[in-house]
Amino acid sequence: LYLLAAFTGMRRGEYAGLRWANVRFNAGTLTFVETRLYSGGDVYVAEPKAKASVRTIELATDVVAALAQALSTMLYYGFLLTGFSRRD
Repeated sequence: LYLLAAFTGMRRGEYAGLRWANVRFNAGTLTFVETRLYSGGDVYVAEPKAKASVRTIELATDVVAALAQALSTMLYYGFLLTGFSRRD
């Protein structure tokens, strides 16, 4: 997942706010729709401050492949993820 951060120039809150549902593997895109913020010992989910921060970007082929491998590994070991389950 370091590839994702390195190749996209994402902000820390954007990276923390990602969900698997934001990744379109076939299209090779990633959509930013929320951020996660840490304040006062709590984590908050929020919309980005600027409307321009809600965007869809194209991903490099290597990044899509790395994300697909990460998702496959997580599903194999039974991690439950938003919108994905090994039982589906």
